[in-house]
Amino acid sequence: MKIRIKQDTQKIVAAVGIQGPAGANSLSAMADIDVTELTTGSILVYEEQSATWKSTVILDKQAIDAGHF
Repeated sequence: MKIRIKQDTQKIVAAVGIQGPAGANSLSAMADIDVTELTTGSILVYEEQSATWKSTVILDKQAIDAGHF
């Protein structure tokens, strides 16, 4: 990985190379992601009790603000 830092009033860090946790080639390989219920159309939803991201197609605790029409 190469990192470049500009030395003027604006700080820019550019990283080149593979990003993410070492050794994780897929989401299912990550310790805090549960894909046991993975199916077509699933999304990841964070579960605070277990501190993990779970795959689901059911959204029962989300509040979506779509604006005023």
